[in-house]
Amino acid sequence: EITAAGGSFDYRRATLDATGPILGDNTLNYRVLAAATSTGSEVDDYRQETVFAGGKLEYRPFSPTLVFLETLYQDSETRGLGFANGSRDLFEWWECVPPVNW
Repeated sequence: EITAAGGSFDYRRATLDATGPILGDNTLNYRVLAAATSTGSEVDDYRQETVFAGGKLEYRPFSPTLVFLETLYQDSETRGLGFANGSRDLFEWWECVPPVNW
């Protein structure tokens, strides 16, 4: 399956998800996942880009035994102004709690 999406602030995303047997008897199967996302923000000069890739092999030597080999890769880059990864709160929780005087 291949998907593509776009939206506000120069948002772009593409994904790939493929799976199937390598051997006809289903003793060796694979899965490949990939995604790339690029977006701006309402904040000037902000850019975030993420690339993800993953792969998995499944080996079934005999029932009910399964052996998996899996690998993952991710690279994320945020450039410009704004909050890191767009996820920082304006205040940390401890900034909102009054001190306790014992």
